[in-house]
Amino acid sequence: GFFVFGKHLAVIYDCTLEKDFEKEKSQQIHNYVNQLRAGVLKPGREKEYDIKDYNKQVWIITRGTTRLIKKIYDIQVKEVSINKLIEIYGKRIEEDLDEEDLEIMLTHI
Repeated sequence: GFFVFGKHLAVIYDCTLEKDFEKEKSQQIHNYVNQLRAGVLKPGREKEYDIKDYNKQVWIITRGTTRLIKKIYDIQVKEVSINKLIEIYGKRIEEDLDEEDLEIMLTHI
């Protein structure tokens, strides 16, 4: 899947239970990076997102730990813990974070 958040963040994500996902998803990660490098995301025939000036990231969501796997060009490839996403969601509810604060948290995950 993918999401564009706020005015500066574009993420293509995938979820996995595989522990050795870096090897298993290597080609898929490179495909995601290439999609982001194109500067445009097209989820369907009628919608298009111009993301040229966005912070672009690929997230592989796991049960593991959140970490930067590598940087390809200007695109960060990250392992993102599902627990970290749940923590951020809880924080948004409890502290009533605005969109800008949430965008900053997601960008720096």
